[in-house]
Amino acid sequence: MQIAAGLVNESQVGDRLARAVEDGRRGDFGLILAMLSQDARDFAEFCLSADESAEQKLSKQFELPPKQALVATPGSQECMDNSGVFRTFGHTAFRLNQALLPEPVLIRGQQPADMVIALNNCEANVRRRFYGAAPAPAQALMHFNDVLEAQRSLGKMMAGA
Repeated sequence: MQIAAGLVNESQVGDRLARAVEDGRRGDFGLILAMLSQDARDFAEFCLSADESAEQKLSKQFELPPKQALVATPGSQECMDNSGVFRTFGHTAFRLNQALLPEPVLIRGQQPADMVIALNNCEANVRRRFYGAAPAPAQALMHFNDVLEAQRSLGKMMAGA
């Protein structure tokens, strides 16, 4: 005899297992248990809804804090600073706060460390240009003769007015 669809977890059994125990039907009880999956990941408490991943479901079930960020930039949302807790309340409070709201492993700016080292060895103008804060090019200065000519023409216009 071939069974079309096997049982996976105890939620599919319903109360048949309990009735088999109450009525003393050992054969039915053994058959139902044999049809259940042996893999613990198939148990009813680990069955996931379609909208949640396994990681989200388990972290919600065990009330886990958010994961520790590996890399963060200063001033961002995921960048925690627990140093004030350490200075104020000591080592034990720091460890508790680190467990609840972990600091990122590495805090750095927008650029990789190698680029920061290279930029620190450059001139200030090169750094400003790289970060997009390059100064506007200076206006071309007028030659002395052009300035004199402009003043003369201005003086003639004022004399004629």
